[in-house]
Amino acid sequence: MVNEDPTIYQRKEEHIRLAIENDGYSSGDIWLDRVNVVHEPFPQLNFSDIDLQTSFLGKTISAPILIDALTGGTSTSYTINKNLAEFAAQKSLPICVGSQRIMLKPDSHLESFRIVRKSNPDGIVLGNIGISQILQMESFTPISEILDVIEADGLCVHLNVLQELIQQQEPLNFKDGLAKISQLSDYLQIPIIFKEVGVGMSREFAERLIKQGFDCFNIAGFGGTNFTRIEARRNQDRDSKMATKIGNTFSSWGIPTAASILEVRSVLPKTGLLIASGGIRSGRDIGISISLGADLCGLALPFLKAANKGSSALEELGEQLNSELKIFMMLTGVQKLSDLAGIPKVYLPPLSDWIVQRKIQIKNI
Repeated sequence: MVNEDPTIYQRKEEHIRLAIENDGYSSGDIWLDRVNVVHEPFPQLNFSDIDLQTSFLGKTISAPILIDALTGGTSTSYTINKNLAEFAAQKSLPICVGSQRIMLKPDSHLESFRIVRKSNPDGIVLGNIGISQILQMESFTPISEILDVIEADGLCVHLNVLQELIQQQEPLNFKDGLAKISQLSDYLQIPIIFKEVGVGMSREFAERLIKQGFDCFNIAGFGGTNFTRIEARRNQDRDSKMATKIGNTFSSWGIPTAASILEVRSVLPKTGLLIASGGIRSGRDIGISISLGADLCGLALPFLKAANKGSSALEELGEQLNSELKIFMMLTGVQKLSDLAGIPKVYLPPLSDWIVQRKIQIKNI
């Protein structure tokens, strides 16, 4: 097993607290508001016929929404994960657990992860482990074991290079890492989704992975929960001036969510999976993201805040997201999610500048 940081429990708790108290330190500048959708004044639709159902990993889900990676492994996270998993089961939505790195450590509150599958026996549950932990392992058995705890339908491999550099815990070496991920994929025989952590993905990155046979991405663009700022704040509390300064220096680093969606979709085959996340806060955001090429959208902070309050807050959030997305579809004259890609749109600066300078080919999938 990996030799884990003894302060990992405290760090997990601090991540939850800082995210909830400070709205994820997000900038909110995800560029989705730089997409003007052309309004349909007289939609030839019955509002009640609008269908939000879609498929994900071979199962039908009620809406194109993923309860994205949040937390696990601490006493606080047990209640949060239980609330989220019960909600996911009731609403037929997929859920991704927080980083399972902590499960590699003895006495790691396995129940806070196990409760996700226990509360959601038939739904889609995704595992989650960092690229750094994978590359340190001599055997894939520990990963298989922690995935078995939640009976994972797929594995999210999170790429949090910037966050780990600011944490300054150990030297990072990603050389030859892609070959090891390919070996892991062959070993596990479940879908692997590459997931960023708030700084987005480029088409060059996606092309490199696609050539190796990977075609599932959660772009986690810049503008949502900002772990660079969160880590800078944590280090400030510890009077680690250098780490705080470095975190603040790179706090605006990344590719905004809207640009990340277009980047990856421009090279992704139709059979590939694109999850949009990073500052997605409303059904309107979801609608625009899908119109840009996303298959579904991941939301973390809104669900974290709601789950921290309880089941009624989760119910209210779910109803809000579904209502907003249906209204978005009505106002664009679309009855099915698959038709959103074809709605007319106008791109405004700076997103339009990005498209031109990066020579991005817009796809209507």
